[in-house]
Amino acid sequence: MEIVRLAVPIENNFRKVMRVPQNKLLECIQKYPTLKELNPTKEGRDVVIRNITPDALLCLMKFASEDAVELSSCKIALETYCAARLYQLEPLQRICEEFISENPITLGNVNEIHQLAKTLKLDEVLKVADHFRTRFSESNKLNTENAAEPMVGYCFIKKNLHLNPIHLSIPLKQVECKDLNDAFPCDLKNEIVVDPNEDLRILGIRIRLQPGDFDRNKSLKIYCDMSTDSEDSCHLEETRHKSLEPIIIICFRKEFLVPMGQKGAISITIEDVKPAMFYGTEAETFRTKSGINFTYRSNRKTSQSDLKRVFIDRIFFDYTDNN
Repeated sequence: MEIVRLAVPIENNFRKVMRVPQNKLLECIQKYPTLKELNPTKEGRDVVIRNITPDALLCLMKFASEDAVELSSCKIALETYCAARLYQLEPLQRICEEFISENPITLGNVNEIHQLAKTLKLDEVLKVADHFRTRFSESNKLNTENAAEPMVGYCFIKKNLHLNPIHLSIPLKQVECKDLNDAFPCDLKNEIVVDPNEDLRILGIRIRLQPGDFDRNKSLKIYCDMSTDSEDSCHLEETRHKSLEPIIIICFRKEFLVPMGQKGAISITIEDVKPAMFYGTEAETFRTKSGINFTYRSNRKTSQSDLKRVFIDRIFFDYTDNN
């Protein structure tokens, strides 16, 4: 079997080499012709690939051969995003954009993201990281960090464009668990109905949970259902698999537009999860300063009060005329 050696220069004139069966490489090139420069021009010669990291090359080749890839960190996502843009692999770009958008910028990773974006020349990501690095620094100096609401930032990217969404924050209350049933898993559904006074694009949601020590590393299955109430109703569905974390971001993969004069419903169901992890809210309606109305519903209440069991604490949206 012929083997192609793909070499990525690293420090001190060393190279990291990936060995790929030539028949596999040719299959990848057939699917994605922009990878043709990875095919050696002379037999036995290494193909030296610059402007890409070893991790990004591994993700690039895995995606090209399997049409799927798992990204394990923001560092690898940014490096792979840069490589996917270089080789014009749009489906891989969308996967990287989703990972970047759904993993918040925090005090612990903002400096790494800033340095990576600078090195990779990702100008929009650099601007966002620079903004949050300054903001986190100022909050530390003023000692304004709220332990119940940790400092996080977001970098929403879609189709190579940076989005700066508006967000509605919904106040949630911690609920004391006195009912034994709260310890047994069930399917919990939240629905938010949007009544806009302008044409809106709903970009995503934030889920807030209270996992216990024994709940960590569990995988959640989350169903997303979005629709409008018009005669030519828009109806979108997505199923997502997420690790159980206190904060989970979901950026909708498909564009969910809610025109003025229509109502849009965002229905999110988390399968097989303990109600004790959820918060509560009394309010059923919210209104933004700009006059957008939101109605919040849940399929479960607490046993000790009329608080609804809820988990959506933020909605990300913008106006369609901002595109």
